[in-house]
Amino acid sequence: MKKTILILALLSLPLSKTVTAGVKTCSNPGFKAVDLSKEFGPIKNQGTIGWCYAYAASDLLTHYLYKTKGKDISPKKLSDNFFDKTNDQNSVSSVGIAYYYYKRSERIKNKLRTRFSKDKEYKLLKAGFTAPAMEKAMKKGFFFDSIVNSYSPDFEGTGKLLYNITLFSLDKDGDKRYYNTALESALYVFPRLSKDEVKRIFNRSNRYNVIDHLLSSFSSELYKLKTIPKIKDLSASQVNETENKITGNDFLFNRIDELLESGTPVAIGYYAKFLTNKEYKDKLVGAHASTIVGKRINSNCDEEYIIRNSFGNYLGSYLEPSSLQTQNYYDCGNKFMTKEDLDKWVESFRQEIKEYNQLVESDKVDEDAEIKKIKDNTTVLSTTEEVNNKIRECLEKNTPEFVCEGVSCNVVTQYFDPKTPLYLYVTKNELKKYLFDITYIEEY
Repeated sequence: MKKTILILALLSLPLSKTVTAGVKTCSNPGFKAVDLSKEFGPIKNQGTIGWCYAYAASDLLTHYLYKTKGKDISPKKLSDNFFDKTNDQNSVSSVGIAYYYYKRSERIKNKLRTRFSKDKEYKLLKAGFTAPAMEKAMKKGFFFDSIVNSYSPDFEGTGKLLYNITLFSLDKDGDKRYYNTALESALYVFPRLSKDEVKRIFNRSNRYNVIDHLLSSFSSELYKLKTIPKIKDLSASQVNETENKITGNDFLFNRIDELLESGTPVAIGYYAKFLTNKEYKDKLVGAHASTIVGKRINSNCDEEYIIRNSFGNYLGSYLEPSSLQTQNYYDCGNKFMTKEDLDKWVESFRQEIKEYNQLVESDKVDEDAEIKKIKDNTTVLSTTEEVNNKIRECLEKNTPEFVCEGVSCNVVTQYFDPKTPLYLYVTKNELKKYLFDITYIEEY
C-alpha cells in the first residue's frame, strides 16, 4: 500500500462559539479556523508519474525551511532573505526528493517505465513513503526548484516532461521531432543548464541513464540539514480494502487538529479516487498523498479541510484514467527492447521488488510472476536502431488524447470551491472514510 502525506496547515484564530458560513450562522463551539495556503508556493502538477509522496514531502520540507528560515541548512550559501516568502524558486524539488529516495538511475528508469501500467502490483512499485523520503532528503541532500524544476507548464504534468526527455534518441534521417521535444523538456526541468550543455549530456547518454546524468550535473547544488528534526508517522489501526472500511483513525484527526491549531503542518495518506469518480465513493481505491493547508466551516456548517493537491489545475489528468489511446502512447516505450536492455531492466526490477517486499507486511509482490509479465509483454529486437524505429512507429499510431483537461471532467463537484479551484475542500466526516496515515515534523 502506498503511504502518502497530506500537509495540514494552520493559523489559530480566536475561540468562537459561532462561525458565519455563507448565509448561515453555525454553532461550532471551540472551532478554530486555519489557513496556511499563503505559506506555500504555487501548486505543482505531478501529472501521471506516481510520485505524490515526493510532492507531499517537498511541501512539508519547504514549509519547515520557510518557518525556520533555513537555520539548519548546509552549505550556508543562500541569501539572508531567501526564505522570506515561498515561491516557485525556493520550494524543495519534488523530482529531486524522488531521485534520492530511489538512489539510482535504474530506479528512475523503473518509475518512468511502470508508472502508466494498469496492473496493481506495478502501481505499488512506483509508490513511495513520504516520511522516509523526506528524512533521506534532509540527510542525503535536496535541490530547490530553481535548480531541478518540479513544476509543469501544462496539464500533462512533470511525468510527461521526464518521459519526453527519455525519447531524445528516437529520431533518424534528419527528423528532430523527438530530440527537440526532449531538449525543450530538459531545459524546462533543468533551467540552469544551457542548450549546449544538455546536448552534450544527450551525446553521452541513452534512454535509461539520461535523467541520472542530467541530475548529476548539480551534485554541488545539493543542500542538507545539519540537524534532522523528528518526523512522526501515525497510522489507522486497521485498513480493510476488501470491505472498504478503515477503523481506528479518530485519534489521527484529533492529532491533526491539535497540530493545526499549534501552527504545525500535518501530512496524511488517504484513498483519493472518490474525489474524481462517483463510482468510487465509499471505496478504498487510489491511495494518494496530498497536502492539507487549513480547515474551515463550510456553508452547511460542516467542518472541512482545505487540501493542497499535486494536480495543478487539472485534477482529472492524474486520478481519472485517460483514454486507452493515451495509455497506448505511453506503453510504446515499454514494448520494444534489445536483449541487453531487457536483461538490465529485469535485474534492476527484480531488486526493486525484493526491496519493496521487505518494506511491507502484506500485499507482497510475486517476483517471478512480475518478471514473466515483463518478458511476455516485451518484443526483443537485435539493435537499438530497430527498437527506436518500432517505438517511433508505435508513437505515431497512438497520438496522445487526454480525456480530462480540467476539474470539470467527471468530478464530484462538491469537493471544489469555484473561487479557489486549485484547492480541494473535504469535510472531516467524509475524509474519515478514507484517511489511513498522517506524517508531520514534530519540532520546528
